[in-house]
Amino acid sequence: MKVKRAWRRVLWGCLGLAVVALGSHAVWLSFGNVHGQTVAGQITPYTAILQETVIDGSGGQRPGYLLTQALRSDGSEMRRLGVPSTGGRTILFASGVKVEVSDELGAKSTVPIRADVATRLRRGESQCIRDATGRAVTMWEEEVAGEETIDGYRAVKVTARKAPVTQWFALDHGCALLRSIMTFRGGQGSSEMHLLTLVPGEPEARLFLVPESYKEGPPSALAPPVKSPCPADCQEQRRNRFVAMDKEYHEMRSRFAR
Repeated sequence: MKVKRAWRRVLWGCLGLAVVALGSHAVWLSFGNVHGQTVAGQITPYTAILQETVIDGSGGQRPGYLLTQALRSDGSEMRRLGVPSTGGRTILFASGVKVEVSDELGAKSTVPIRADVATRLRRGESQCIRDATGRAVTMWEEEVAGEETIDGYRAVKVTARKAPVTQWFALDHGCALLRSIMTFRGGQGSSEMHLLTLVPGEPEARLFLVPESYKEGPPSALAPPVKSPCPADCQEQRRNRFVAMDKEYHEMRSRFAR
């Protein structure tokens, strides 16, 4: 079960997608937002909140994660899994910085990213499967499966050949995720995301705020404690995953701090 939850977190992280932190890492802002500058004025900002329902192999249902996604008009994105007090936030700034935030632990993990907004955001004119340069947003070989109305919003249905996911995006609201169905490996149930609310316009500033007091550290420092039994293979996967993430974190910070 713990492995399944971890796999869901990774995949939801891919689906989707922090301000004080930028001050001490200004050198990273040299990642030029060349194409992003040309599309920033064409971005439709929003905040969307979705609730997950987990369906097991026998048809039983239980509430899962609360997913909050926000897009600013400059192309910066925020994703949070969980409630404000305990949910971890991932913030991708259009200026070229990615910050993983744990409000529960008062910690953050900051690395540089490619700041080209044009190659990161789904575009409505491509029915939400391509970016502003015409390239596919993901490597899942996504295909458009028609248009529907989801909770009163005009939506495009997108399937994927290389991922067990079907998603619906709002065509008139920045390709905001409106619904998603993800099938677990081996057909042992599924995870469904349903829209609770979609608020057009600039997101609240607090969603992108990283308090100066938050301690900087590698990704493993933000890992929540395991609250349920985790078998040996689960513990090894978790340990190996963070070893790799921490290694990349230190390499990137060393490279761009010069």
